Amino acid sequence: MKPILSFAALAAGVLVSACAVPVMPLSPGTAQVENSTRGLVFGRIQVVRDGYDQMAYSFGKEFGWWLTREDSGERFVVPALTHEGPFVVNLPAGRYRVTGLIYDEGAAVWEGELPATFTVSAGGATYLGTWEIQFVKVGMAGKVRGRVVDQLSKAQGELRETYTGAPKPISVALLDSARDGYFSIVEFRIGQ
Repeated sequence: MKPILSFAALAAGVLVSACAVPVMPLSPGTAQVENSTRGLVFGRIQVVRDGYDQMAYSFGKEFGWWLTREDSGERFVVPALTHEGPFVVNLPAGRYRVTGLIYDEGAAVWEGELPATFTVSAGGATYLGTWEIQFVKVGMAGKVRGRVVDQLSKAQGELRETYTGAPKPISVALLDSARDGYFSIVEFRIGQ
């Protein structure tokens, strides 16, 4: 059964990737970004399970998302949005919907939904907040709850470590997150 799950996850990833523009987050120390029609979005992801933030206290965790730009319908995939929680991404200006999530915890890969929207302003840096995604029930599939917390002072320091170029005007437009969503396992890696 394991090979079928792995093949299904791989096939789904290939299909999604073929239809979506891949986007990589900025690496620490990035000094230049395209900005005439693009803008930075930054914040932090927390995946809370068993009472603690999996992203901050565990090695090998990775979190990503699928996005749709509302005005054009263009789709993007950010497969490795963050490894430790903070993120900075350079995207074309516009309003976006988060249409899918992927969480790789090492032993398994989870996919899910927790609908959210945000806006990217050209030439600026938009703070989206800390998106706390908490597992409510854990099994092969489970509910998650989402909420956004404003931790701008901490995030500004993380932004300065990642983007070292000319300062950009910062606006605060917290991610508009649904309260309820889900995750389900699409690939097991234990015993492989």
